[in-house]
Amino acid sequence: MFCSKCGNQIPDTAKFCPACGATVDVRAVAPASGSAAPASDPAPAAPAAPQQPTPAAPAPPQQPAPAVAAPKRRRTPLIIAAAVVLVLVAGVAAALVLPRIFGGSTAADDETASNSSLANGPSATTSEYDIFFSSKAGGVCRAKPDGSSVELIYPVDVETTYAPALAVDGDTVFFVLRNYMDGSVAPELHAIKTDGTGDTVIFKGEGYTADSGGWSNIESIVVYDHVLYLLASVTRDENNDTYTTIITMNADGSDVQEHGTIPGNASYRGVVVTPDRVYYAQNEYSSTGSTTGTINSMSLDGGDFKELYRSSVGSVMDLGIWDGRLYFYESANGYTVISSVGTDGSDPTKLYEPPAQEGAYLVAVADGALYLQSWESNADTLEIVTWDLLRLPVDGGEVEVLAADLDLYNPTFTSAGGRLLIAENGQYAGATCGRLVSINYDGSNMVEYPLDEVA
Repeated sequence: MFCSKCGNQIPDTAKFCPACGATVDVRAVAPASGSAAPASDPAPAAPAAPQQPTPAAPAPPQQPAPAVAAPKRRRTPLIIAAAVVLVLVAGVAAALVLPRIFGGSTAADDETASNSSLANGPSATTSEYDIFFSSKAGGVCRAKPDGSSVELIYPVDVETTYAPALAVDGDTVFFVLRNYMDGSVAPELHAIKTDGTGDTVIFKGEGYTADSGGWSNIESIVVYDHVLYLLASVTRDENNDTYTTIITMNADGSDVQEHGTIPGNASYRGVVVTPDRVYYAQNEYSSTGSTTGTINSMSLDGGDFKELYRSSVGSVMDLGIWDGRLYFYESANGYTVISSVGTDGSDPTKLYEPPAQEGAYLVAVADGALYLQSWESNADTLEIVTWDLLRLPVDGGEVEVLAADLDLYNPTFTSAGGRLLIAENGQYAGATCGRLVSINYDGSNMVEYPLDEVA
């Protein structure tokens, strides 16, 4: 007979193949069904020497016997399915990881960075809840995305304190508490769960002291890969020096590091922090009253400074980012334009120029579109009372009116994954988020949250 593993001829009585050592499978002596041997070949007579049999049609060594081959055929679909899954997983991983490795960004990163720069208001979203600070409701709240089930999860003394910044990471909410009545009280960075439990102060800023002569306020929080990036504005009385410093730390408050600084004349609505670089709008004011705005970038540590864009219009503010381009607002003497430039300073482009007697702010960048607050503007306009919400594709296509004659006063905007959260605010910190509205990116399903009913 022949070894079913290596094909060498072995004695009929052998239990192991002397060539390869494999255990002998007696089933290998039987010819395989469908063997290459012709069906018409007659079976040979019994061999004269039993110790060296000569089968009529021994199975070729490379062709396994049926009992071994069948399971391999049954496993084939499983192997293919597993391979498909591995390919899909590798594709998703590449989409998420490779942009970070090669200095790019994901859509989620861009939305996070733009929210921090443009929102200027304490709200964020998780897969289950909208999380926001409301002086009207009495502190940090959560609500279902349809505006229902509004709950106060962290009460705050809103007569003296508010939250200028808020972010979420999984089931953890980070927010800053700042006393707007007493500058000597240091701002605190808190972490809680989305149900309000587990309150921990993970970082403190500076309050005003006679020794330091200044204070720091934490203006925004950005979270990438469980690392917090803070923008802290710092003022020093002794030389009237004001600047913004970048601070990073782990989600538990450990490994606090201070990085580069941004000049004090950077626009308060114009600092985009990414995991790799910082982009900011800066305005220089001349003695003649003219303003020159620039957009600059630097590495996180403050090095590798580059001026990316110098405005020929005037001031620059409202800086957002999407897919390798920066989007911003330029204005001078009542003239407004929405523009963009590559993050490397290439291809500056004017995207939208409002009609005469209209103004427009850039309020959100998400899902491949710019969202604008538009209003009638003339010499008698002292404040914006009613306004329209517009949608403009990032390539500067046709502008679309999503909602008209909205009356939310002094609004701040947060992109919430398919929706915009719009908060109405008063003229001071103690009037943050007196109303809150959710509206889909396409202008549908506008819902106002019942903040008056929060217990």
